[in-house]
Amino acid sequence: MRARLPNFLRLRQRRILVLANGGIGNAIQATPLVLALRSLWPKAFIVFLAPRGDLFEGWGAVDAVVQDVAEVKKLESFDKTFVTFGATLGEPWLTIYANKYFGELLFPQELLTQPFTKPEWECCLDLARRCGFHGSAPPFYVSLRQPTLPLPAGRPVVGFVPGASPASIWRHKRWPAYAELTKLLLARFPRLTLLILGTKDDPIQESLLNSNQAFDLRGNYTLAETAWVLKQADLVIGNDCGPSHIADAVLTEHLVLFGPTCEIKNGPRNRGRTIRVPVTCSPCQYDHKVIDACPKAVCMEQVTPDLVFSRAEEILSRRGF
Repeated sequence: MRARLPNFLRLRQRRILVLANGGIGNAIQATPLVLALRSLWPKAFIVFLAPRGDLFEGWGAVDAVVQDVAEVKKLESFDKTFVTFGATLGEPWLTIYANKYFGELLFPQELLTQPFTKPEWECCLDLARRCGFHGSAPPFYVSLRQPTLPLPAGRPVVGFVPGASPASIWRHKRWPAYAELTKLLLARFPRLTLLILGTKDDPIQESLLNSNQAFDLRGNYTLAETAWVLKQADLVIGNDCGPSHIADAVLTEHLVLFGPTCEIKNGPRNRGRTIRVPVTCSPCQYDHKVIDACPKAVCMEQVTPDLVFSRAEEILSRRGF
């Protein structure tokens, strides 16, 4: 029998940092990487640097979830740092002393090779494969928390997630026809309950709120509560945004409307379907000059309410509504 080494002779615990403090969707796409690293190194000390909010609160696969780059220094140094899409070291002093605090920096090769040929989560998972991971692809992870406020009654429940800040280049991801789609859905499904989810910055058409079956819940829920609500929905419809990725993670059927962003990289993994109308200039998300100068998102305007309604009706009818 092999003798057990005393504590002082054992190898130091491996320390791993996963930088995933970009967008919500980027962080979700990085969660299979974290689970793969935990499988590869069961006793490692793993820190997940996430966007602000409670979307990964209580995650048992990691030893710590931090939301401020400055907190990283308090955790001493790391042996390996996995840098995922949209992540940043943030503070200049951290960039200068990257080798001292972060050890070996590993980046997805696809960060330098657009256009993409596979999903973002696969690109992240390749980092674990480079380190020796050979298992099947782990699932996405998000935390769930039931809200204290009860949900409106009525079925089917359809969630709209019109996320995209009007003040950024991602304003072109916004779809302009949610109100028209609502009229079509209510005519076909008169008992439908419509939940509008996201932040107060997510723009919607005022006419969308004219129906007493549409409930504006933007800003009412935390991210974990939003995940719980999306899991209860019969269908979620939205553009390429964080809540659409949450719907994907909680296995809710959903439709994602694509225009300027890359469908291959950002498209759903589980029970989602994409809707895109081919436009020669799309996707343009990796040419910031082009997307920022675009006066009108023709790619999104080409996605008609009738097209989205036909896909939604198919899903809801199949589910018996």
